[in-house]
Amino acid sequence: MGTWGSGIYDNDHALDRLAELVEPVCEATSPAQLPVALGLLAWLLPEHLTAAIDQHRTRFLALPADMALWPEDTLTAVEALFTDPEAATHERGREAAATEAIGSYSNGPRIEPLLRAPGGEVVIEALAARAAEHLDRALKSRDPLSTLAGELAALGVLIELATAGFSRPSPARVAAWAAGFDAADRRTRDERSFWDRYVVRVRRGLELLAAPPTS
Repeated sequence: MGTWGSGIYDNDHALDRLAELVEPVCEATSPAQLPVALGLLAWLLPEHLTAAIDQHRTRFLALPADMALWPEDTLTAVEALFTDPEAATHERGREAAATEAIGSYSNGPRIEPLLRAPGGEVVIEALAARAAEHLDRALKSRDPLSTLAGELAALGVLIELATAGFSRPSPARVAAWAAGFDAADRRTRDERSFWDRYVVRVRRGLELLAAPPTS
């Protein structure tokens, strides 16, 4: 499985699945929604964004002139990202409580002028829906944790969105996920010295989703 830690993102499969969840949503955005696509990539897949920055810059330069109607702080954030993508993605935006569950991998800055640009809510809700549907399927399976761990990247995405105040699943859905995870935990009998630590962190993440918003 390539595991090197007990956080939700701490295995190769989870990081691969994270990209498969986030990148298609960002690639499908309309020109007017490009800022939030860049913001999501910078936040959730910073290394992927910097590796493909020329492609994203080309897309931006091809936009119609009326895209200048974006707010000034949004345009400033886009310019900073394209001018020095490594510096612009150096900060970490993951909430401390989320880090306890997810771990430290794929943790970029939360650039609010991009994520909250006009029209961005549609993209963020599309990502939340994609991750939730993936988690629905994964936690209805009868897979052990050794197989399921990669698929729980979807849980990491939802934790990020919820703890940052962007989107939160219904309590009933979170309860169903918790029940599915508990069943997978009971099915997993090998390597319990590792999986016990992993289970604690996943359950912490589920608790974060179940908690009411702070504001």
